[in-house]
Amino acid sequence: MNLNRPLHHFLIFGLALLLLPQFVASQISPWLIQYSDSRSFGPDGPWNVISMATGWNPEQYIDFYPADTDPAVFITKQICEKQDLTCPKPLPQLYDKSQSPNQPDNATSHRSIAAKDWDPDRVEALGLTGTGRYIIERVTFHGIPYSNADNTSVLLSQNITSNYPNGLQVPLTVGLFPLGGTKDNETVTNDYGDTTIVKYMLGSSYLKGLVPSRSWGLHIGSAAQNISGSLYWGGYDQSRLIEKPATFRNSTLNLTDISIGTSSGKSPIPAAKLTNLLHSPLNVVPDAGVPYIYLPLDICTAIADQLPVTFNPGLGLYTWNIHDPAFALLTASPSYIQFTFTDLTNTKALVKVPFRLLNLTLEAPLSPTPIPYFPCSPLAPQSNIWRLGRAFLQAAFTAQNWDSKTYYIGQAPGPKFPPPSIKTMLSLDSTITANPFANSWEATWDGILQPLLTDSKSNSSSNTTPNTNTNTTLVPIPPPSTNQSRLSINAQIGLGVGIGAAGVLSALGIYLIWRRKQRRMLESNRADPRDSLSTMHNSPLGKPSKPTEYLSSKPTELYVEPPEMWVSPPEIYAEASAELPIKPAETPDEPS
Repeated sequence: MNLNRPLHHFLIFGLALLLLPQFVASQISPWLIQYSDSRSFGPDGPWNVISMATGWNPEQYIDFYPADTDPAVFITKQICEKQDLTCPKPLPQLYDKSQSPNQPDNATSHRSIAAKDWDPDRVEALGLTGTGRYIIERVTFHGIPYSNADNTSVLLSQNITSNYPNGLQVPLTVGLFPLGGTKDNETVTNDYGDTTIVKYMLGSSYLKGLVPSRSWGLHIGSAAQNISGSLYWGGYDQSRLIEKPATFRNSTLNLTDISIGTSSGKSPIPAAKLTNLLHSPLNVVPDAGVPYIYLPLDICTAIADQLPVTFNPGLGLYTWNIHDPAFALLTASPSYIQFTFTDLTNTKALVKVPFRLLNLTLEAPLSPTPIPYFPCSPLAPQSNIWRLGRAFLQAAFTAQNWDSKTYYIGQAPGPKFPPPSIKTMLSLDSTITANPFANSWEATWDGILQPLLTDSKSNSSSNTTPNTNTNTTLVPIPPPSTNQSRLSINAQIGLGVGIGAAGVLSALGIYLIWRRKQRRMLESNRADPRDSLSTMHNSPLGKPSKPTEYLSSKPTELYVEPPEMWVSPPEIYAEASAELPIKPAETPDEPS
């Protein structure tokens, strides 16, 4: 028995050592990676960007898109000084290597690399050519806590460009902020035979105890629709996940269906709903480092056949026919493309991307004048893995825990979402939860996407789908009034008058009885009933208080103030009087 006691104690001690890192990590808060509040860029967006400081003496701020990559990608300022390349305007914040004392020409970390060898899948999607160099640089996190990441591995783009079918070359001008967590650091050899240890941002930040796990949660939002971006290391913002997510082992997801639908009202396109657009499931990777929704040609064609779009072979994209009446109705209604993801437990995550978010803009140098476009890009990747880029991720929440080997995808809200609710992801966590107080997807777009109904002047039946060959027109359904009643205004006024008269008579009777019995008390203490009437009429004709005074007690539940529906009593009376028939005055019967 005594021999077992030391072993027993040793096991307890060992278990405590195993759990200690998890306990320590639970005391560390997720780290906010700050999106810019005022900066967004194209030329095929606009897209929200992350703004991050790098270098020292002086610091430089650089703009980034988040991306599934291990090294950060910096874009050198000198790329836009080349005469044979046209950069988008205005320029993002770019890296000026001449301002960094850490970057002599023979820096020990320098390694040159061709674009085709950097990331084959992303290179294929973007048609990238050119070269870059691996360098090391300091990245500074201006937040709580404040920290520097020295010797961070960076791919510095020297002349990496995106090539379009018409021969147009557009330099990459926004860097890539790394979400990769496969490696914490790495020993590399440069072009001169020297070796050095480079660090990867997420993993090295975890090793320094700055974040609770090698994990992140992301919703890139929409610059055009005023949906701010949200990115956390070591956790996620639960307000950006409004439905239960699907869970996968890595970022390669099983896309099992694509459909077109309308959540309420009439559909502005010939088919009210198209389902099963996929002949078989696709392997897809969500990637905010690329702009478009890359799908097989037949899928893009099947979707485009239902829309007022025209394929532009020079760009490999579809442009919206803005003069087609269906365009305005489609982008104003709650119509969407729905992506269905099915995980190994057969849990389905449905991500609706409203056409409002798929009305993006091509600008110079892609187009001399701004052109609205639909971001489906036909692609046949050699890997048979398609990428769902920023156009899709405007409406999707994604998260990844590299430690527990889990990846999550679910529906993100529209512009009307509640305040942040930050949740921690620990290394052993294998689940995340949606906002328990979340409004429906439709509610987060309330007042922005308006349901459509068939105009009463149309010849089409209310039960039929609008046909493009008819003169059917669609008009927005007005939002329901919070004071809506089944009774007409005339009936309401009549009922109100009747109830009011009965109330006055009853009150008068009670008042006379009370006055007879309490005369003395009344004379000494009675209050002038006109005081209460005066108080009431000193308010704006009895106008009710603003609904914002009665916000829900649930801290994360979104309250949307209804439109002003109050009308002053004289206006109601005047309006009602104009509608009421005037009964002729009765004359007494003449005596016989």
